[in-house]
Amino acid sequence: MSYTISKRYYPKLTEIFNPNDLPESLSFLQPVLERLLTNLYYRNLQHSVNNNGDAAYYNLDVVTRKQIDLDVVAGIKLVLNPDVV
Repeated sequence: MSYTISKRYYPKLTEIFNPNDLPESLSFLQPVLERLLTNLYYRNLQHSVNNNGDAAYYNLDVVTRKQIDLDVVAGIKLVLNPDVV
């Protein structure tokens, strides 16, 4: 008997976080974040805001199906999800 496993749908992380919304002082991070976020998705988003609206809590699980590697600085590379080929 053969079963087909369908891929689950996860929304893109860029739906809730846009690198263009960073303050000008952090704009140097924008190119790296744009590249990183193209392959990241999320699930299990939880959030709550207190009654005054001046504090909030957010929690989510980040999901990726690809290996992500970023050149950080001076030949140092950050690799996320290294077991995926």
